[in-house]
Amino acid sequence: MGYDAYRNQTSVKVGSQNLVTYDYKTGGNRLKSMTYANGAVQNLTYDRFGNVIGEKWTNGTTTEAHYLYFYDDKCDKHSARIICTSNF
Repeated sequence: MGYDAYRNQTSVKVGSQNLVTYDYKTGGNRLKSMTYANGAVQNLTYDRFGNVIGEKWTNGTTTEAHYLYFYDDKCDKHSARIICTSNF
């Protein structure tokens, strides 16, 4: 396992093979994306409170799935909406 200067996990390996790598936003406090060994990438977007409001899965140049999340006034996750999917 690899870690950055903020002590965030940056990778998971088996031997020399990366299973997943993690990329963080500037400042190291929020996960921006995860890239898996099979080429799949999960990108995350956040609101101003730090809640995940979007999740986009791609494989190469193809968008596999795109989710939007909505929160109530207590910042509890209220619902999720699937925007598009393919190959799932």
